Amino acid sequence: TLLNGKLQWPLSDTNQPSRELVVDEIRTHVRFLPNDEWALDNFRAQFAGARFTLLGKIAHASSIREWQFLHRREPATAGQWRARLNRLADFFENTQFSEPPEFRLNVRGDARDLQSFSVRMMFSAPGAVTPWGTVHSGRLSARLEPATNGTLSKAFIVLEAGDAQSKWANTTNFHLQVLVDSAEGQTNFVDAELLLEAEAAHTRWAISTNLHLNLRLLPVKGETNLVDAEIALRASRAETKWASGSDVN
Repeated sequence: TLLNGKLQWPLSDTNQPSRELVVDEIRTHVRFLPNDEWALDNFRAQFAGARFTLLGKIAHASSIREWQFLHRREPATAGQWRARLNRLADFFENTQFSEPPEFRLNVRGDARDLQSFSVRMMFSAPGAVTPWGTVHSGRLSARLEPATNGTLSKAFIVLEAGDAQSKWANTTNFHLQVLVDSAEGQTNFVDAELLLEAEAAHTRWAISTNLHLNLRLLPVKGETNLVDAEIALRASRAETKWASGSDVN
């Protein structure tokens, strides 16, 4: 059990101004249960003005050391880690939140079978000004469902914003949803679908209202490197430098 913990990570080299990343108000309880099961109960902390909550339970947890993808790359050097963390610190120093954002993560599964894992993730930011643009009423959620009967696993991703502005586009009531079905051992998606909606969208190439885009990718039977694509696009109005129209389909 840890209460009121604090983690400070110095980032500066010798003879440079002091700089560090700080995670504070850490509260958590970890249980090492019988049969090699680990449980993380309600980890809470604050970092860069954001609130974090993590939960999880992993069976046969010591098998994590056998995950092959953890051994495929050379470990980063101390200098590489410092450079990456400095870029992270740069981002947060140049980001302002109107209210503290919130991040939640819940992970459960059996470390001996990656297809058994379920993941729930949510990040919400009432308002943020970042180096890339501004967003109001932003929300990102993701869900990974475990495979059933040794067949398919599913991933869902939803990105929403009441208002978003960047150097590439301005949108109002933006909604992006992605669904992916995957199968172990296959080199292409079993099934993938993307849905994009916006009450208004303004880019350097086009302006549209009530935009609705639906894209679906399906595998070609017997062809592991080919997919069939279906796309549907409609808008109440669309304008480009070449043409304009209403009730576009």
